[in-house]
Amino acid sequence: MKNYLHSVLTVAFLLLIPVINFAQAPPLGTAADFVLFTSVGAMTNVGTPHLTLLTGNVGTNSGSNTNFGNVNGVMHAGDGASIQCAADVLSAYNFLANAIPDSTIVNPVLGNNSTFLPGTYQLSGASSLSQSMSLDARGNPNAVFIFKMPAGPPVYAFSTDVNAEVKLINGAQAS
Repeated sequence: MKNYLHSVLTVAFLLLIPVINFAQAPPLGTAADFVLFTSVGAMTNVGTPHLTLLTGNVGTNSGSNTNFGNVNGVMHAGDGASIQCAADVLSAYNFLANAIPDSTIVNPVLGNNSTFLPGTYQLSGASSLSQSMSLDARGNPNAVFIFKMPAGPPVYAFSTDVNAEVKLINGAQAS
């Protein structure tokens, strides 16, 4: 009986390891329908409006949206949808803020043809993306990749090179 119980507990533990250790997707709620959103403040497209195409909703809960030309979605500013989206963004933020990192990336220059596996990565400071970075799902279409910036203050910057790209490989999905 003792060996049987030990075997059952061992199998249960091994089956739960992927659930416990791998990153979990945050609950996005209505925020999943937005391609750009800010809870506080105005949002302005500083590019050429007719050259910018956005597919999805754009909104702010407090402020205005200006200079957006091609939006295949709805513009929201201080309405019921933006109020709900702000609450959902806060919920997703809290979920991600509490995600425990699997590893820390020191002097985080991402890209340079690097590959990352599913998990939660803590960036040590200001970060940049150069060249290409691959996210390898290893055949799991539900794989999650979380890159966390340090909590401020100070506020850390994230920048990308002009031709930088993120490649989704081996089943990775942008969803």
